[in-house]
Amino acid sequence: MKHVVLGMILGGCLLATGVAAHPPAEMTLSYSHENMELRVVLRHVVDKMKKHYIKKIVIEKNAADPQTYFFHRQTTPTEFVHAVQIQANPGDVFKVKAYCSEGGDLENEYRLPSPEEPLKGDPENTPNVGNK
Repeated sequence: MKHVVLGMILGGCLLATGVAAHPPAEMTLSYSHENMELRVVLRHVVDKMKKHYIKKIVIEKNAADPQTYFFHRQTTPTEFVHAVQIQANPGDVFKVKAYCSEGGDLENEYRLPSPEEPLKGDPENTPNVGNK
């Protein structure tokens, strides 16, 4: 009987932790040629921004060495925004992976359109929204 009760207590603790920890829900990537800036916007709803936040973003351009950025708190209780100064040309591919401080991650990919491709929306800032 003791083992059953202990198992229920441990199981409840694990479930409580699993509910609180979650990966970012959505990632939007966009690039500004004017500012030479890749913008990463993550939808990640948290209660305590200093305890539960986006702790790391890894950005890889054209399968080259990734750049890693570390953080210690989230921008707002509902989202995290980070902009990176980086030179890019049409056809370049960015792979971005974001990690939650309490577990889980989210990946997305963004390819800058070529001049021949028709653009949707603002040609300077055509976003890619995803939750791969």
